[in-house]
Amino acid sequence: ENTVVGATMLFSFDKNKYSDEDASNGNTFNEDETNHFNIGFGGFARNYFKNNGTTMPFGQVGFNFGINSSKTEGFFFSGGNKSTYTGKSSGGFFANVGLTGGITKMMN
Repeated sequence: ENTVVGATMLFSFDKNKYSDEDASNGNTFNEDETNHFNIGFGGFARNYFKNNGTTMPFGQVGFNFGINSSKTEGFFFSGGNKSTYTGKSSGGFFANVGLTGGITKMMN
Protein backbone atom coordinates (compact mmCIF):
# COMPACT_ATOMS: atom_id res chain seq x y z
CA GLU A 1 0.00 0.00 0.00
CA ASN A 2 2.96 2.38 0.55
CA THR A 3 4.98 1.39 -2.56
CA VAL A 4 4.68 2.76 -6.08
CA VAL A 5 6.45 1.37 -9.18
CA GLY A 6 6.78 2.99 -12.58
CA ALA A 7 8.62 3.20 -15.88
CA THR A 8 10.89 5.92 -17.22
CA MET A 9 12.03 7.03 -20.67
CA LEU A 10 15.22 8.97 -21.25
CA PHE A 11 16.15 11.16 -24.21
CA SER A 12 19.14 13.46 -24.11
CA PHE A 13 21.16 15.46 -26.58
CA ASP A 14 24.15 17.64 -25.94
CA LYS A 15 26.46 19.64 -28.13
CA ASN A 16 29.94 20.72 -27.08
CA LYS A 17 31.97 23.22 -29.05
CA TYR A 18 35.54 24.15 -28.26
CA SER A 19 37.91 26.52 -30.04
CA ASP A 20 41.25 28.21 -29.50
CA GLU A 21 41.89 31.66 -30.87
CA ASP A 22 45.08 33.67 -31.27
CA ALA A 23 44.53 36.77 -29.11
CA SER A 24 46.90 38.90 -31.21
CA ASN A 25 45.10 38.46 -34.56
CA GLY A 26 41.75 36.74 -33.76
CA ASN A 27 42.47 33.68 -35.93
CA THR A 28 41.02 30.36 -34.80
CA PHE A 29 43.71 27.66 -34.86
CA ASN A 30 41.84 24.77 -33.24
CA GLU A 31 38.12 23.91 -33.23
CA ASP A 32 36.19 20.84 -32.14
CA GLU A 33 32.44 20.15 -32.10
CA THR A 34 30.91 16.99 -30.62
CA ASN A 35 27.26 15.89 -30.49
CA HIS A 36 25.95 13.10 -28.23
CA PHE A 37 22.52 11.46 -28.32
CA ASN A 38 21.15 9.00 -25.73
CA ILE A 39 17.87 7.09 -25.64
CA GLY A 40 16.94 4.73 -22.86
CA PHE A 41 14.35 3.14 -20.64
CA GLY A 42 14.16 2.18 -17.01
CA GLY A 43 12.03 1.83 -13.94
CA PHE A 44 11.72 2.87 -10.32
CA ALA A 45 10.20 1.78 -7.04
CA ARG A 46 9.24 4.38 -4.42
CA ASN A 47 8.26 3.58 -0.84
CA TYR A 48 6.46 6.09 1.37
CA PHE A 49 7.55 5.67 4.99
CA LYS A 50 4.49 7.34 6.51
CA ASN A 51 1.01 7.55 5.03
CA ASN A 52 -0.79 9.87 7.42
CA GLY A 53 -0.91 13.65 7.37
CA THR A 54 0.06 15.81 4.39
CA THR A 55 3.86 15.31 4.52
CA MET A 56 5.15 11.91 3.41
CA PRO A 57 8.88 11.08 3.37
CA PHE A 58 9.97 8.52 0.77
CA GLY A 59 12.90 6.50 -0.52
CA GLN A 60 13.27 5.55 -4.16
CA VAL A 61 15.52 3.27 -6.21
CA GLY A 62 15.67 3.57 -9.97
CA PHE A 63 17.63 2.33 -12.96
CA ASN A 64 18.11 3.34 -16.61
CA PHE A 65 19.75 1.63 -19.54
CA GLY A 66 19.99 2.45 -23.23
CA ILE A 67 22.04 3.16 -26.30
CA ASN A 68 24.01 6.19 -27.42
CA SER A 69 25.78 7.64 -30.43
CA SER A 70 28.11 10.54 -31.06
CA LYS A 71 29.57 12.58 -33.89
CA THR A 72 32.65 14.80 -33.83
CA GLU A 73 34.33 17.09 -36.33
CA GLY A 74 36.93 19.77 -36.25
CA PHE A 75 40.25 21.11 -37.45
CA PHE A 76 43.63 22.22 -36.18
CA PHE A 77 46.69 23.94 -37.57
CA SER A 78 50.13 22.45 -37.10
CA GLY A 79 53.27 23.87 -38.72
CA GLY A 80 51.21 25.98 -41.11
CA ASN A 81 49.11 23.03 -42.31
CA LYS A 82 45.41 22.66 -41.63
CA SER A 83 44.17 19.19 -40.68
CA THR A 84 40.48 18.29 -40.45
CA TYR A 85 38.83 15.29 -38.84
CA THR A 86 35.41 13.72 -38.49
CA GLY A 87 34.21 10.73 -36.55
CA LYS A 88 31.05 8.84 -35.66
CA SER A 89 30.20 6.19 -33.14
CA SER A 90 27.02 4.21 -32.62
CA GLY A 91 25.95 1.18 -30.66
CA GLY A 92 27.24 2.50 -27.34
CA PHE A 93 25.52 1.31 -24.18
CA PHE A 94 24.89 2.95 -20.82
CA ALA A 95 23.36 1.84 -17.54
CA ASN A 96 22.94 3.56 -14.19
CA VAL A 97 21.27 3.07 -10.83
CA GLY A 98 20.20 5.78 -8.42
CA LEU A 99 18.92 6.15 -4.87
CA THR A 100 16.72 9.10 -3.95
CA GLY A 101 15.16 10.37 -0.76
CA GLY A 102 12.61 13.11 -0.44
CA ILE A 103 9.38 14.43 0.97
CA THR A 104 6.02 14.65 -0.77
CA LYS A 105 3.68 17.39 0.43
CA MET A 106 0.02 16.67 -0.33
CA MET A 107 -2.06 19.69 -1.29
CA ASN A 108 -5.45 19.43 0.43
